[in-house]
Amino acid sequence: QTMECVHYRLSFYPRRPFFLTCHNCLSQNKRPIHYLKDSEATLSRINQELERVVSQASPGDTLLLYYCGHGVQGKNGNTFFANYDADRNLSDTAWGIPSVFHTINEHFRGSCALLFADCCHSGALGDLVQEQKGAVAFGSLSSTRAEANSSGNWTFTEAILLALQGSPM
Repeated sequence: QTMECVHYRLSFYPRRPFFLTCHNCLSQNKRPIHYLKDSEATLSRINQELERVVSQASPGDTLLLYYCGHGVQGKNGNTFFANYDADRNLSDTAWGIPSVFHTINEHFRGSCALLFADCCHSGALGDLVQEQKGAVAFGSLSSTRAEANSSGNWTFTEAILLALQGSPM
C-alpha cells in the first residue's frame, strides 16, 4: 500500500517536487505522504513540513525523503536544493543539504532515514551521510556525484519507479 502511494506521487515528474513519508505512518493513521510541488515548495514550507513530519515519527519509523529538481553548488562548496523561491543568494534562500541532516538529527525519533535526490550535485547527500554519527541510521541514493551535473532526463527517477514496480531494469 505504501509503495503504490509512493509510486503515484513519484510519477508526476513535476518541476521541483519534494515529498517525505514515514514507513509506519499508515498503520498509525497518520498522513503518510507530504508532497510539495512548484509554488508550494518554498524554503519555509519545506522546512516546516520536514520538521513537522520528523517530529511526529515514532521509534522504529523509517523516513523516506525524495527531492527532484535543481541542485546547485554555492561558491563556498556547499550544495543546495533549489526550492521554488530560491534565488542567487543561495545561503539565504535555497534549501541547504546540511540543514536536511540537522533537522532529522534534531527532531526525528525514528531509526532510519533514506534520502533520495534526482538533481545536479545530489551526491552531496552521500558525502554527508558518511559524516553522520547520531542515533539515526542514514542511507542515500542520488543521480550524480557531488561534483557532477545530472543528465536532466530523469533517468534516476525512472529507475526508482521501475524498481518500486518490480520491473527488471
